[in-house]
Amino acid sequence: MTAATVLSQSEDIACRDFVEGATAYLERRMGAVEVGWLEEHEIVCEGCARYAYQMRRTVRFLADLSGRVAPSAGRAGTRRSNDRGAARGPVTRAYKFLKVVRPRSGRKRLLGPFSGFEWRRGAWERPPEPPSPCVVGVHACRAQDLPYWLSDELWIVDLEGDVRELDRKLLAAGGRLDRRVDSWNHRTAMQFAEECARRVQASAVEIMRRSGLERDAERIADSALSDLPSKRRSAALRGVPLAEAVFEYAKEAARGLGGDGAAGAPAPPSDPRYPAATAAARGAASVGWVAAIAAGRVGGTAGREAERRAQAAWLTRRLGLDH
Repeated sequence: MTAATVLSQSEDIACRDFVEGATAYLERRMGAVEVGWLEEHEIVCEGCARYAYQMRRTVRFLADLSGRVAPSAGRAGTRRSNDRGAARGPVTRAYKFLKVVRPRSGRKRLLGPFSGFEWRRGAWERPPEPPSPCVVGVHACRAQDLPYWLSDELWIVDLEGDVRELDRKLLAAGGRLDRRVDSWNHRTAMQFAEECARRVQASAVEIMRRSGLERDAERIADSALSDLPSKRRSAALRGVPLAEAVFEYAKEAARGLGGDGAAGAPAPPSDPRYPAATAAARGAASVGWVAAIAAGRVGGTAGREAERRAQAAWLTRRLGLDH
């Protein structure tokens, strides 16, 4: 059993499920929970990110031919605003991850990871149409949602007017960037990934001990994270499916610390198919996802959600954020 096999057998959305649901996902004919699962998978899976990118281009091309607006293009098509004045209603503080792109001109661009919309600090952005989840509006998140949306830079954003609380996200009619959270950077992204990988390693050791695999448990407990990917399964470990699976998760999480986080070459920074441009951000998202999958394999939905809460608590504390 390999790590890829283990991941494909998990309770979460796998690549085949993403492909099967891609049309309904991109046309926003799914419920909020299902959309959240697929968006989370797209963040960490380069293959599905590429597939979704090509599908979005196809949807928009066909929409142009028929003269209608593509459902998934609403956010990217938001009109630019130069309004830097007062808010039109109450203001709610929230967080938003953005992808950083540096074209050849050298000017840094801040893009919505999924919409591709370019944000500018200080200006209110107000889509011309009423907000609709995952289609039109300003999307942001609370501190508790951060692990699901990791990308290159984290910003504090002001949301304008009535704010809808959705599964893993917030939705408002308008918003503006206030300031960057400088504590989220390459260093803290890697620290987050290491913290997640260590929890998966500890979980594997615990399950091995509960299964009577003391020798395997000691071998894995004494291993540095950098050495885990090279560790082989013993004959005894192959006879305990849960212990074997979590062991493979631990190896996959440790492998994600080695650079790209997806066991492949880093994507070009300006490539629009990826929700993050930097290897550290993609690695953090990938390892955090693997840790959640592993926790779900052991404890079901409750285990997966508990792992995400632990990740959110670490980020809130380490980055010095408000709850």
